[in-house]
Amino acid sequence: MSMDRLSAVHTGPRSSTTRLRQLASTDGPDRTEIAGARERIAIPGRGAVGVRLVGRSGPPVVLLHGWGATADINFGLLYPQLSHRWQIVAPDHRGHGGGIRSDEPFSLAACADDVAALLRHLDLGPATVLGYSMGGPISMLLARRHPALVSGLVLCATAPYFATGKIQHALLMGLGGIGRACQHLPRAVRTIGERLPDLCPVAQAGGVLGKFRAEGWLGAIGVRTAVVVTTRDHLVPPEDQRRLASGIPGASTFLVDGDHDVCVRHPRRFGAAVAHAIGAVSAPRPVRREQELAKIA
Repeated sequence: MSMDRLSAVHTGPRSSTTRLRQLASTDGPDRTEIAGARERIAIPGRGAVGVRLVGRSGPPVVLLHGWGATADINFGLLYPQLSHRWQIVAPDHRGHGGGIRSDEPFSLAACADDVAALLRHLDLGPATVLGYSMGGPISMLLARRHPALVSGLVLCATAPYFATGKIQHALLMGLGGIGRACQHLPRAVRTIGERLPDLCPVAQAGGVLGKFRAEGWLGAIGVRTAVVVTTRDHLVPPEDQRRLASGIPGASTFLVDGDHDVCVRHPRRFGAAVAHAIGAVSAPRPVRREQELAKIA
């Protein structure tokens, strides 16, 4: 099914914890309403997922958010910059915001399979897939498990592994950071509980993320890849991000001056780097002339 003929199931907002509502209620600067349509799409065999759909033309780009956030929190200020060139598909992960609800233990592989099922349901793909923070491992697993659906990867503020201590610390302290980040988001996002994460699934996801290791199979990633390094990142060290880039054959690197919350603190700066990175992995490969091919032969 194309994006113009979506089969969506709309449900009411899902309640979040009182503490998260308080974190998100802090008054901040008003912004333009979030771009695009927020849909709740029923995926056969998996459940209903909240998805932001922006733009109707151009190649598809899937945006996968980070741990403890939602698509709109991480990317809400980027949609206008990116949707001029690409169709944007930005789902919430299971256990986060409007993501799939399941009694099964959280797993990054299941999140990757959710995205694959969504792309097949929407009849989209192969697509460029951008993963931010925890979205990076999910993107890499998507490319590994469903290679026919991924034409390119853009990995932002992420790494081939995450230190458990940092994950545990972020669980206690990072949610306050999400609340502060919400001050920079449109009021529509700050006031809808459905788009905020529930504490228990997020805590479980943090533990899973702390155990993620990809060093052993990075070299097998066979799609064009760009790594966007957040050079002042205190949660995912820049040296770990660079190690990710060096482990993927042919990966290009883009630098953006900012911390782990650069996507909401400096959206124009981050959006420009992301647009260049998407362009780098989605540009047509150069066609070699017959004379050059003859020299290789």
